[in-house]
Amino acid sequence: MALCALAATTAGAQTFSVANADGVEINYQVTSTDNHTVQVASGTYAGRVAVPDSVDYSGARWAVTSVGTAFKSSQVTTVALPATVTALDRDAFAYCGGLDTLRFASPLPMGIPSGKVYLIFDFSPRYSHSLVIEVPCGSLAAYRRSQWGNYRGLRSGCAVRIDVVATTPGMARFDSINLGGNMLHNSSGWYEVGDTAVMMVEYTVAEATMLGWSCGSDTLVVQAADSVVAFVEPIAWATLNANNISTPVSALGTLSNKNESGNYFVLPGYEVSTIFASALWMAASGGYGAAHKFFTVSDISKRSDYTPGPLRLADASFSPEVAQRYNRVWRVSRQMIDDHIASLGQPGYTAPDDILTWPAHGPEGYAENLAPFYDADGDGRYDPYSGDYPIIRGDVATFSIFNDMSSVGNTMQGRIPMGVEVHAMHYAFDEPQDTALANAVFVDFTLFNRSANTYDSTYLGAWTDFDIGSGIDDYIGSHISLNMFYAYNSSVYDQQLWNIGIEVPPAQGCIILESPADGNPLSSFIAYDNSNSGRNGEPTVYDHYYNYLRACWRNGEHLLYGGNGLPGSGYPTNYMYAEDSEFGRWAEWELQNTPGDRRGVGGVGPFTFEPGTSCSLTLAHLTAQDEVHGFPPLCLFNQADLLTQQFRRDTTASGRPFTYMPYSPAGIDQADQPLVAVFPNPATSTLTVALNQPAERVDLYDIAGCLLLSQPLHGLQTTLDLASLRPGVYILRVGSTARRVVVAR
Repeated sequence: MALCALAATTAGAQTFSVANADGVEINYQVTSTDNHTVQVASGTYAGRVAVPDSVDYSGARWAVTSVGTAFKSSQVTTVALPATVTALDRDAFAYCGGLDTLRFASPLPMGIPSGKVYLIFDFSPRYSHSLVIEVPCGSLAAYRRSQWGNYRGLRSGCAVRIDVVATTPGMARFDSINLGGNMLHNSSGWYEVGDTAVMMVEYTVAEATMLGWSCGSDTLVVQAADSVVAFVEPIAWATLNANNISTPVSALGTLSNKNESGNYFVLPGYEVSTIFASALWMAASGGYGAAHKFFTVSDISKRSDYTPGPLRLADASFSPEVAQRYNRVWRVSRQMIDDHIASLGQPGYTAPDDILTWPAHGPEGYAENLAPFYDADGDGRYDPYSGDYPIIRGDVATFSIFNDMSSVGNTMQGRIPMGVEVHAMHYAFDEPQDTALANAVFVDFTLFNRSANTYDSTYLGAWTDFDIGSGIDDYIGSHISLNMFYAYNSSVYDQQLWNIGIEVPPAQGCIILESPADGNPLSSFIAYDNSNSGRNGEPTVYDHYYNYLRACWRNGEHLLYGGNGLPGSGYPTNYMYAEDSEFGRWAEWELQNTPGDRRGVGGVGPFTFEPGTSCSLTLAHLTAQDEVHGFPPLCLFNQADLLTQQFRRDTTASGRPFTYMPYSPAGIDQADQPLVAVFPNPATSTLTVALNQPAERVDLYDIAGCLLLSQPLHGLQTTLDLASLRPGVYILRVGSTARRVVVAR
């Protein structure tokens, strides 16, 4: 840089001019001779001005650390400031009517080091309505929090390339792409998506983050990362069909509603839907939560807040690659496991893909143990060819992993992601002689708080959109002692059912079998209309969802007993249309309500969700059909009671355990290895372990393989204290022998 001029100023301050790399002359004023610092001073500036981080003057290097009223009322269009600039005069850019871009190299807004934010844009540049502020990659959030105003856009200088990738050919349309608040519009219309990546747009925009899963949506929303790969592929599905019920299950843990088409629940001899969609809701105080309702390609408001895959342990984040890898539903049956064990060691044997790829362990940086498996050789690693196999419930089960960190879905608008990872297992039994089991699908949701946050007043919800044949003529209700909410037809006649020969419409229930709530597993139930009603319509924003989970209407008013539950009805209650309410029967069929498309959510809570902990929500979707149509649906009530009893015993009426762990090389439940006897089993608070030969110790594991208890053995008999364990299935191991233990209360 060449020294152009030198002059003395008032108060002894010195100014000088130096041309920058573009040949633009910039005036500087000395602010400290000891530290050799200067600030940008007033001058005649126009067009593009790039301020350097230092200049040479009088045989020394001077750092540029501040900007005075240098550009006030000037004709600049673009000003770029170096990272060394940490202070700006309030009027540094006042009355710059032509200024359209202001670039900062500092990762922090001016004033942050001293704890003060300079409000330089409160009133100025007064006429620069088109001003865009550009900041370094990774610092967009910090600048946004600084609350500067009077600018059109805030963006980073990251160059973002968006690749549209599909695993199956199809058409992908993006009318617009939302990158960190900047909308990029696509005027080219449709893109053909094949097996290879198609570069859709390359543009310097606000830093964009990850990704969402969508296909054919009008807007792709992307937020925060230096580069983005948007995968345009359908959410994976598998079909669960062990009994009379056949239903699609998605990688996001949802039931039915596979691309809004198809039959979901199949009654004997017929194909008829009783549930259109069912999904998990979660919410905590402070705006945290996530939800899912439908997969809809035409309405962005009906996309899921969930994304496939686990979360990193360090920061509850995930990557597109991991999300793509876990966009899958594993389907395993008892027969598959039996065949696998019987085939081990045979020449040329290849394990079924769902057993071979069972997601037992997470990638590096994620939880080590994910999907439950039986560890035949006790080495802590899943290896099917060593005799290991998935642990499932029922005769056929599906398993998937998803999380709530999606930046695309806005089902629960205005939400803050919680950093929760969910493991979902759907399962069913093949017991045609048992009417309840033959018409039921169970769902186990295990939620892990991978964040560093403690969530207060947390609620979970089992949301269900019932459609008993035709979805426009249904009633809905709840049964407190059965922990169930349900739907039934308003009359014996249903056009859709009648047309296929079903004269007596079935009823459909959702039973909450296990939950984190104190007392009854089902804490509340509320039904709402398929409408835009202000009080009891479709939920859209966080407050609506959180209120519904707490038995409140969208506006926060509590559910009242009687009528339609709105103000003017009666006393506060947590259960809408309760068959056995403490106030007496309150039922739609007695009120002769106008039937319609019924949707409801069973709430669970409140509870505190600590970081590093997990909780479980277990449901059963049960279909029942009376011989004669009547109110209430007594057959559903009776079958729900029988189903619940079997679940609590963890044993079917035919004597089979819910969790399937057959014989194996390690000998679990193998009759010819009577090394260990355990009693009583099921146990309540204590368990006696008896041996026929000495051993060193006894270990107790949960079904995910985590060691819970280890106790030395002295003699041939010992007693274990199980009082602190939750009801469920556990694995007891002595040496190479294992036994299944059921804890009941």
